[in-house]
Amino acid sequence: MRKQTFEHQYLQVLAERTQLNANEKNNLQRLVQGYLGECNLDKIVDTFFNQSELVLNNLNLAYNKEVIQVDKLIVIGNIAYLIDVKNYRGSYTYQNNSWYRGERILINNIFRQIDRASDILQKIFSAKRLHMEIRRVLIFMDPAVKVEIKQPIVQTVLRVEEVAAWLMKLKEEVQLYPKLSPDLWRDAITDSLLPPYCPLNDFSSQVGRTLQLGICCPKCKKFTWTSHRYYLYCDHCGFCQSKELAYVKTICDYGVLFSNSNLERKELKKFLGEVGNEYYLRYQLKKHFELVGPNGSQKGYRNLGSKFEYWFENEQEYFKALQKRCNWKTNDKK
Repeated sequence: MRKQTFEHQYLQVLAERTQLNANEKNNLQRLVQGYLGECNLDKIVDTFFNQSELVLNNLNLAYNKEVIQVDKLIVIGNIAYLIDVKNYRGSYTYQNNSWYRGERILINNIFRQIDRASDILQKIFSAKRLHMEIRRVLIFMDPAVKVEIKQPIVQTVLRVEEVAAWLMKLKEEVQLYPKLSPDLWRDAITDSLLPPYCPLNDFSSQVGRTLQLGICCPKCKKFTWTSHRYYLYCDHCGFCQSKELAYVKTICDYGVLFSNSNLERKELKKFLGEVGNEYYLRYQLKKHFELVGPNGSQKGYRNLGSKFEYWFENEQEYFKALQKRCNWKTNDKK
């Protein structure tokens, strides 16, 4: 599963609970567009180049304090295809060593990111004495985008409709090039991997800013529920969600917003709002979350700072099965 960046997760959860400022809205829109483009490319690669052992996604790499982000890497033999994904809209032209959007020259050269990443990746391979050729591939994912290259370039530039044919050629190359043990280049990458970027400040630094408390309905984004013994019923849209799933997802949302702190029961009870039940909260924390420290809950529970779908990636079937509880009709409200 391709994961959203921490900033993307943070702004998405934040948007459900407070009004974003102009800069936050622009950043969220940019991140959503980029993520959609990356996910769409993942689907195309899975369809036309079903060689998962040769593909790595969403890498944060460091070499001598220089950090790069790689959208996708495909390695065939001793050739590493370094792929940068853009989900831009509009009309773009490259000429006179500069990129233009319409008639306006872009201050930031679109090639700059992939060129820098190529230099750092080459250093990473060279440090492990791997003789790798790096080929830079820039892919524009929006079907309506217009791209025109008016001078010779070393990078390969593709529009989304050209990607399938390009991947089919790569599939043929797998049979032609001698195989380099994946362990060699994967080990080089692994040694340079960084954990996902997480900023120093979380929502606790937002002085004077308030959050909507409660459990957010995943369907209508409202916060009014009727609580039953095993499930919650949204008073606004009628959506039904198992109580256990609702609590765990909300705990994860709190963890994203307050990523620099442990999960503490007292603060989580406030965050859950009026629908929150302290006894049930305590039960779910003990069941699904890891205590920090040897003995007591006074130190709280470990906070991974990730949304539910990533935090509990390997337990999705269990939580999906919980939805059956919405059919357990009862007259008891808890």
